[in-house]
Amino acid sequence: MKKIVLLVMIAVSGMYYAQVSVFTAMNSNDPNVVQSFITANPKHPKVPELKKKLQGMRYTVVSSSG
Repeated sequence: MKKIVLLVMIAVSGMYYAQVSVFTAMNSNDPNVVQSFITANPKHPKVPELKKKLQGMRYTVVSSSG
């Protein structure tokens, strides 16, 4: 019985840490991180702000000098 409880606790904690937090999404420059947060948390209050940030990320062209 203890092994089952331990396995369940490990599984739940693993799923908790695998999700992107709002702080990670707000500070990230990776569009995939922001998009994954928006997809996982569509009703979060910060989603409209993150959508605006995501639009800016997609249309930014990075030029390489060299």
